Amino acid sequence: MGPLISGKNVLVISSERGKAQFYADSFLDGLEAQLTWYTRVQQNPDIRDIEVAANLLKGSDFDAVIAFGGGSAIDFAKATTAMLALEGSSADLASIIDDPSALSKKQLLPIYAVPTTAGTGSEVTPFATIWDHARGKKCLS
Repeated sequence: MGPLISGKNVLVISSERGKAQFYADSFLDGLEAQLTWYTRVQQNPDIRDIEVAANLLKGSDFDAVIAFGGGSAIDFAKATTAMLALEGSSADLASIIDDPSALSKKQLLPIYAVPTTAGTGSEVTPFATIWDHARGKKCLS
């Protein structure tokens, strides 16, 4: 992964615990990239949490995204990356999930998934499992 992001501006999406794990790894800690961290990832990410993240990060000039952690961090990164591709749009995540055609002509940032758990398989699919806790609904984006 080092050569892919060397010298680039990279968004890392993880939990606080994941960030500590990242810096404890001598290989990852040595990456030569400008890293911006978003570490408010919780289990079973909610639509609104992703919208907050995307709104906070809009306007930043990232070259790539690293999703570091378990399935929740990877799904959070996928959905946030989709929201960032729609910068300037008034679309919300629920409407993108219902009709993903708004993304069909958008250039999404590359995502490098670094799973730290086993079993979700989130790193090998283009889909993200996102929760709408207010409506008691699990969504697949």
